[in-house]
Amino acid sequence: MVLSSIVAIMLSKESPRTGTLLLLFLMGAMASICSSCGNSMEQIAMFQQDVPPDQSIRHADIVRSEKGDLQLTMKAPLILKYSKPESKTVYPEGVEITFFDSDRSPKAFFTAKEAVSYDDRNLIEARDSVVLIDYRSHDTTYLQDLVWDSKQHRIYSEHPLRSVNGSRVTYGDSFESDENFENPQILHQRGTIEWNDEEDEEW
Repeated sequence: MVLSSIVAIMLSKESPRTGTLLLLFLMGAMASICSSCGNSMEQIAMFQQDVPPDQSIRHADIVRSEKGDLQLTMKAPLILKYSKPESKTVYPEGVEITFFDSDRSPKAFFTAKEAVSYDDRNLIEARDSVVLIDYRSHDTTYLQDLVWDSKQHRIYSEHPLRSVNGSRVTYGDSFESDENFENPQILHQRGTIEWNDEEDEEW
């Protein structure tokens, strides 16, 4: 029952915006949490300790398909569903999502160490070691956090990031994309350099 509830919230056909959100996450590189959002990720962690979730599932391995076509797979060590003080779904131990083309080949991948979906606000936030891989362009983007706001039809990050393609590394101060991920942009670029494979930068 818990699994079906989570699937219904995150992946059902009756929640197309959420489905689009996940696709956007996988196709690119969660960003600065906007000041209008009442709870920071730290506050969410404190809330989880004080109030037990309404629903929980461990070792979630979810597959979504439509009309027989595989669309995505999602893995999460732990999913928590809360109804108070607002309805949200929390991924406190991280999440990984892979999206597939019509031929079932992977087209994009997203991972983050923390994520939360605010069900009533149509807002998803992810943070901590956010990685977005676009297998079509071969771009791998590393972000501190990322936000998808379906009300504004945008995905964005307001923290420094880097995007790697082969030996080329592009640094920028923010990230912006439409919700269809047709025009992702690294804004306020600070330069492009040749990357040394032996270097391992930490955020």
